[in-house]
Amino acid sequence: MRVPDYAIPQDVEILSATRNRIAEVNSVYRCTARCRNSTLGLYLKVCKSTTATMDNERDALVVLGQQSFPVPRVLWHGVGRRSFMALEERPGTILRDVLNPLSDNHLPHMTNRVLHQLGELVGWLHTIKLDWQPQKRTSLYGLLGEQELDDPRFQELVHWLRQNAPHNRDQVFVHGDLNDANVLVNRGEVSAILDWESAGIGWREYELAWILRERRNYMNSVQAREFFLDGYGARSTYDRHALRWCEVMNCMHVAFWCKDRYRNFMDFNLQKAREAMQRRYD
Repeated sequence: MRVPDYAIPQDVEILSATRNRIAEVNSVYRCTARCRNSTLGLYLKVCKSTTATMDNERDALVVLGQQSFPVPRVLWHGVGRRSFMALEERPGTILRDVLNPLSDNHLPHMTNRVLHQLGELVGWLHTIKLDWQPQKRTSLYGLLGEQELDDPRFQELVHWLRQNAPHNRDQVFVHGDLNDANVLVNRGEVSAILDWESAGIGWREYELAWILRERRNYMNSVQAREFFLDGYGARSTYDRHALRWCEVMNCMHVAFWCKDRYRNFMDFNLQKAREAMQRRYD
């Protein structure tokens, strides 16, 4: 696999490289390289667009690394025909595979511990005071077209969301796309949180809703939810009613995105949105 020459320093020799075919924003290469008589693993990210940059992610990684937050170290970066950045390879398996019983890497005896630790890390992240631009996915805080659909299930959710919108949005520094593919777990510990392209100032509870969204085979129990939120509560606070609203909105968005191709998953997420809508607190 040939990687872009302009993205490789003269003192680094690429020994092998494979390309991640599902990367959306950037071309991502997993590389083995030789540098100063030592061998290292790294991920090379190259913007797909000539006008795009990865400055936001790079700056977030540098700042968070200075605070000992578990993120990959930036090895080098620059701009050739496109922006590029090389990141150290962190050990671990993605959280999705650790939690999913259908995965060969499922660790049932460690899932509660990992969820609690992840909650603590997100709580820590949300206490870090940074002067930053708004995160890049704030459009998710509102309707994306669901209000135009005739399906009464969407109409019920839209009506509830409009009637119960939180008065305030607690703004903190957020990851912006905190999902189960962006967390690495190594030996029962969270070893890194990845992919900070969307990081910035955003809505605390929506970040929580994004990671708490239930899947068919995992993250679908009260226990899993509580382990994460207990960990979060050890480092920070959140508004339960705002979180419920964000979970309804988030599940409805996923259902909306799936309506044309994945009807079963649309139905699943509509049901989860309705369950969140009806959730009661003591």
